[in-house]
Amino acid sequence: MVPINRENFNESHIYAELGDILIGNVESRTNFSDVTFFKSVGTAIQDPVVAGFMEEQAGQEHLGTEVAL
Repeated sequence: MVPINRENFNESHIYAELGDILIGNVESRTNFSDVTFFKSVGTAIQDPVVAGFMEEQAGQEHLGTEVAL
């Protein structure tokens, strides 16, 4: 909300909702300079569900680096 209140960000900066990208209604990043930003506001259960989905997708596409914590 801070960037919106400071007028640094508005709805014209939003390409799509994360859900539309995840289910394939909208094309996601088309090149490496594109940025996907996810800001969760609301139900805390969404965070681990989205993280699990993203991890699964990355694994299927052989993307990312697994780090032992």
